[in-house]
Amino acid sequence: MILIKGYDPKIIQIFIDKIAPKCLERVQHLKKIIPLLINYDDDAKTTLMSDKRTGNWAIVSSLSSVFLVGDLKAIKKHDDLNKIAQKDIHASLIRFSVEIANFLNTEISDSVIRRILEAKPGAQKDLQQELFLKWDINKENKGIYYIILHEIFNYNYIDKPIAYELTFHLGVNTCPYCNRAYINTIQENDKDIIRPTLDHFLPKSAYPIFAVSFYNLIPSCYYCNSIIKRVLDFDTDTHIHPHSNEYGQDAYFDFEFEELHTEIDHPSNYEIVIKPKKGIDSDTNKRLFGDDKKGSITTFKLEAIYQAHRDVVGELNKKCIKNGEFYLNTIQPFLDLLDTKKEDFFRFHFHNYYENENLNKRPLSKLTRDIVFKLIPELKESESEIKL
Repeated sequence: MILIKGYDPKIIQIFIDKIAPKCLERVQHLKKIIPLLINYDDDAKTTLMSDKRTGNWAIVSSLSSVFLVGDLKAIKKHDDLNKIAQKDIHASLIRFSVEIANFLNTEISDSVIRRILEAKPGAQKDLQQELFLKWDINKENKGIYYIILHEIFNYNYIDKPIAYELTFHLGVNTCPYCNRAYINTIQENDKDIIRPTLDHFLPKSAYPIFAVSFYNLIPSCYYCNSIIKRVLDFDTDTHIHPHSNEYGQDAYFDFEFEELHTEIDHPSNYEIVIKPKKGIDSDTNKRLFGDDKKGSITTFKLEAIYQAHRDVVGELNKKCIKNGEFYLNTIQPFLDLLDTKKEDFFRFHFHNYYENENLNKRPLSKLTRDIVFKLIPELKESESEIKL
């Protein structure tokens, strides 16, 4: 887990200023179309269909496909089970129509939306609990409210340029969950080429109001987001959040060596392990290692996945044996003479960064740093600065 840092904090407000009006626009449109869906007749159908010519059609079709039995054109037909479910939801919409109207008219304001969008890690769960209590969301009406909240804070409605702008200005070059894959945002001649996926740290299914919140959108690689994490229930009590912490402060890479091959750098000689720092508290250890469904290192299966990089550890070990402490001490006077910093030597010789603030710039930087510091302790900075 690599900390997301170094970006201009102004981008938070810029992002919120672009997303908040979109959420509020959907609130205004919901005020218009929900009564039409409750009292659906030919006139309502005509009004709803007119929105097909506007940008609001996505909301109309989405809600209509849920609340109705598929009467509108361009709505896919549903099987009998879906029809039954839709009728039940439609009945709930009618049953709680007064509460929903009050919610849309008085409770979900611009200030509330902005408070949600800027909520920080660790405060989001409490904020949702606070708001749900205020909005009187309970077991009976939870289903219908979640549908409405998903429409207000709908990640699918974030414009492509906003997503590209967000990931570009965050400047995260490698996946903060694994530090294995590049996730650069690339644009050329004002055209979008690639960007990282945006993971919802808190899943949309359980926390619908944070689907487009700044601190809940984590730039990440496809494997961590869509293959491993998917919709697992994360929170800051069970996992490390990339905007607030990093496992580099409390855990480190190590290796075990068994000579199964005569060549010292052969991958079969190595097993990569991740160890907790001595003396870490039980809560931190739980967020790091947890069990098979909790703990960031365990959830992302980092120890197993990093075995694919045993060749890197072998190469580092060979370099350090051949050009270790003696080599460093030999060239140190020349580094001083050339006014070259230790980090420059590290980056040149080991092809990576070792400073905390630069670990997100290249893949495997955390692995490289930890292994080299194990083999050449003289390169390691003070405990207060590196905290291994």
